[in-house]
Amino acid sequence: IFDDPVLESLIEEAVIANFDINIAQARIREARATRDAVSGNRLPEIGIGGSAQRVSTSKNGPMGAFANTQNIYSANFDASWELDFFGGNRAERSAADFREDVAVEDQRTAFITVMAEVARNYMEFRGSENRLQILERNVANQRQTLEIIQKRVELGLSREFDLSRAESQLQQTRSQIPAIRAASRTNLYRLSVLIGQAPETLLDSSLKKSALPLIPDVVPLGLRSDLLQRRPELRAAAARLAAAVADTGVAQSRLYPRFFLTGSAGPESLTFGDLLESSSQTWAIGALFQWPIFSQGRLRANVRISEARADQALLEYERSMLEVLEDVEVSMTRYAEELQTRELLQQVVISAQSSTELANSLNESGLSYFIDVLDADRRLVEAEDALAISQTRTLTELVALYKSLGGGWEIQEQLVASNPF
Repeated sequence: IFDDPVLESLIEEAVIANFDINIAQARIREARATRDAVSGNRLPEIGIGGSAQRVSTSKNGPMGAFANTQNIYSANFDASWELDFFGGNRAERSAADFREDVAVEDQRTAFITVMAEVARNYMEFRGSENRLQILERNVANQRQTLEIIQKRVELGLSREFDLSRAESQLQQTRSQIPAIRAASRTNLYRLSVLIGQAPETLLDSSLKKSALPLIPDVVPLGLRSDLLQRRPELRAAAARLAAAVADTGVAQSRLYPRFFLTGSAGPESLTFGDLLESSSQTWAIGALFQWPIFSQGRLRANVRISEARADQALLEYERSMLEVLEDVEVSMTRYAEELQTRELLQQVVISAQSSTELANSLNESGLSYFIDVLDADRRLVEAEDALAISQTRTLTELVALYKSLGGGWEIQEQLVASNPF
């Protein structure tokens, strides 16, 4: 939308190398691994084992005179499968699926946040460079004026007072430059870190001496219903609510019996050579159920805990919805008001330029004092600087508006799809 290749390049670098985005990607991998681990509870548990033992029994024990020392070899194949009659395992899998959705939406939030942060710092950097150019141009003009006044004082055509005022105004204009230069460098430090590089990486780059991006004529706001679907924070809050409801289902299922099918098979022999004989085969099959009757109080408390967490997740979702709507309204208001401020300041600059030209003309004709020229110059410097600040703020408010609308969503989806991680 801003049609700025440098900004696009910085965002593409941030998408690949930014630490917050890659941390969010690692959390997605964690959530998917957790989901896969939970999915295993719905399948039979199968194990293979074996043993070789040398056993000696006591002559003073139950075997008495028949006590001896012998070798026992065995191999076994065990299986167990929980019959999920009350849906506990299914609910646990659903909760894991929803938590994976949360991780994905959190990464999308990280994408939008990082993109907006890159854009904001880039706009502020360009704005600082723009202000520096304005001040440096005015410093050059004021220095030229000071030289003229010095010559006029030497010729007795101007007063020492005019000279001191001109020198004071020059120093005052110059005094604003260090703070703006520091702000510009701070933005470069931040941009470097956002793209996963050392802070000083962009100091000697080609970012400097370029105009601010143009402000688009139209901002695609879309419908409010579309907004609620675009904001990943809301989708994450909805997924957290669904996961909390699924957790409640898990807790409720634990109030009821759990049923298992079990089985085992394998050979057992006193000699290793007979282990594979058909006469050495053993097997067992059975059913098992568990019902913690005397833990019902604790289990019901767990249900209440899960229900309370689900209530919290619902309230957090509703709060997030209101905060998203508030964010959009605030961003729209600030952007619209800043547009008006910029337009008014443009008129102020035009008027200040006319006043400066008129003051110079009157002074050259001897119809006004030089202090009027200095005052007009000071007002022009202030107006141009205020306009530069407003132009930068208009762009940063527009970035904030795009962020509140869910980001540059079409471009964002392309970048997410192209992320090699």
